[in-house]
Amino acid sequence: MQAGLNRIERIKSEKDGLKVREELESFASKGFGSITQADLERLKWWGVFWRKNTPELFMLRLRVPGGVLKSSQMRAVAQIAAMGDGNIQFTTRQGIQLRGFKITSVPEALRILEEAGLSTRQTGMDNVHNVMGCPVAGLDRHELIDVSSLVKQVSGLAAGTQEFSNLPRKMLISISGCLDDCAHSGINDLAFTAAIRQRGRFRMTGFNVRVGGMLGPHGQRLAEPLDAFVLPEEVVGLCRAVLELFREWGNRRERSRGRLAFLIEEWGLDRFRAEVERRMGQVLLPAATEHLCWGADHAGVHPQRQHGYSYVGVSVPLGALHLPIFKEVIRLAEEYGRGEIRLTQAQNLIIPHVVNSRIPSMLREKVMDRIPFMPGSLAGGVVACTGAGRCDKGLAHTKSHALRVIKELEARYPWVQSLTGQLRIHFSGCPSSCGQHQIADIGLQGRLVRVGGQLVEAFDVYVGGRLGADARLAEKWAEAVPADKLVDVIYEVIVALKGQPVYKGVGMGKYVPGVSAV
Repeated sequence: MQAGLNRIERIKSEKDGLKVREELESFASKGFGSITQADLERLKWWGVFWRKNTPELFMLRLRVPGGVLKSSQMRAVAQIAAMGDGNIQFTTRQGIQLRGFKITSVPEALRILEEAGLSTRQTGMDNVHNVMGCPVAGLDRHELIDVSSLVKQVSGLAAGTQEFSNLPRKMLISISGCLDDCAHSGINDLAFTAAIRQRGRFRMTGFNVRVGGMLGPHGQRLAEPLDAFVLPEEVVGLCRAVLELFREWGNRRERSRGRLAFLIEEWGLDRFRAEVERRMGQVLLPAATEHLCWGADHAGVHPQRQHGYSYVGVSVPLGALHLPIFKEVIRLAEEYGRGEIRLTQAQNLIIPHVVNSRIPSMLREKVMDRIPFMPGSLAGGVVACTGAGRCDKGLAHTKSHALRVIKELEARYPWVQSLTGQLRIHFSGCPSSCGQHQIADIGLQGRLVRVGGQLVEAFDVYVGGRLGADARLAEKWAEAVPADKLVDVIYEVIVALKGQPVYKGVGMGKYVPGVSAV
C-alpha cells in the first residue's frame, strides 16, 4: 500500500477498477459472499452498484452519451429491466438506472446491453461519467452547433480506453450547442457552451469553456469561465489536456478535495489555463460572445429544423417508468417517429422525428395520460433523486414526498398551475445533491430531525437557483422543515414569488415557522 493515499486510492493501487470485469463470471457462480468489500467498490467502475439498503441486490447504471437511444437499445433496456424489479429510472445526467439484480444475473445483463451498443462502463467512481449534451441536438431550429458527434467523440476519449479510467475523483463534462444551457454548464467540471466570434465580416462558431463546477457534500461551486474560445475540432484536444492535468495533479490524499475545482483553487485560474495551453501546444483565444438562457424544459410539441417534423417532449412522473409504460413509449417512438428517444436532464423524455400530420393521433394515445406532453407548472418541473430506502446515503425519502407534495399543492391551491413558466422543484435525499436542489427554483435537501423524541424526515428548503447567463446557486430559506409541513412552506415560497417569472429568481428573506414569508 502507498503511504498517504486515501482508502479508495489504495484499492485502485492494488487492482485497477476496470479489471473487476474479468471476475464477474466467478462472482456470479460463487455468489454474493465471494465478493470482497474492495471489489464491491471496483464494480462501480462498471456501473454495478451494491447498496446496504437492498442486501445482495445491485443497481445498474447505463452510459447514454447525450441521452440518445435507438429503439433496439430501448428494447434491450426493457429486457434487462424485466430481470430486475421492472422499473426504469432516468437520471439528471441523461442516463438510466435499473435495480433489483442479483449478482448471478449481472454478467448476462451486461452482455445483452453491450450487444445492443450500450454500456455501463464508467458510470461511477473516479472517471469521466456520462457526457451530457443538448437533448435536442440536431433537432433544434435555433441551435448554433449540432454537438451530437462531439459528445460521442469526447465519450470515446473518456471511456474508450483505460487512459482516463483512474482519476482522483469523478469528472463531469457537458457540451451544449444551443442557447438554453440545457446541458447544465454551471455544475460540470468541464463545460462547453456555444459562442460566436465576430471579426468584421468573418464569423467563427465554436465554444466558450467553463471549469470547476460541482455540487455535493464537499462544496457547491458554479463553473468559472476559462476565458477561452475553441473551435469544434479543438474540443477533444482541450478535453484531453484537462483530463491529463487532473489525472496527474489532482488530490489523491483527501477525497473531499479530489474534484477538479480544488486543483483550480490551488493553482489559480491563470496557471491552470496556461497549463492547458501548454498541453494543447497552442494559445487559446479569449472567450467569445454567447447568449445563454435558462428556461427550456422541452415539454410539448416543437417544430424541428427538419421541415415537416416535430419532436414531442413528455413528462416522466418523478423520472421513473414501470416496464409496461416504458414498452408503450418504445411503441410510440417506433410507430410515430423513427424509433428514437432522447433523455433530458430533467428526467423526462423526447420522442423526435414525428411527422406533423400524425401529431394529433399520437397525442390521443392512451399512454399519454401517464406521460403528459403538457404537464402543469408543478408536475412538469419536479426532479427527485433515489432517496432513502434504496440509497445508503439517503436521509429522507424523495419520490414519495415529491408525489404527495405536488398532489396536495394542486388540490389545495389550483391556481399554482397557472404560474408563469415551469416551476422547478428538486428533491435531494442528502447533501450529495443528486437531485441538484441548488439549481432549482425551490430545492429541498433531506435530513433527519428529532421531534418529540422521535427521528423524523425533514428538509432544508432552498430558493432561487438557476443556470444560464446569470447563474446562481439557491439560498437557504428554511431549515429542518418536517416532511409533513412541506406543503405549507412551499406554498409560502410560491406566494412570495406570485406574479413574477419564477425561474428568474428573487432575493429572499428567511422563513420562520408560523410567520409569513417576507
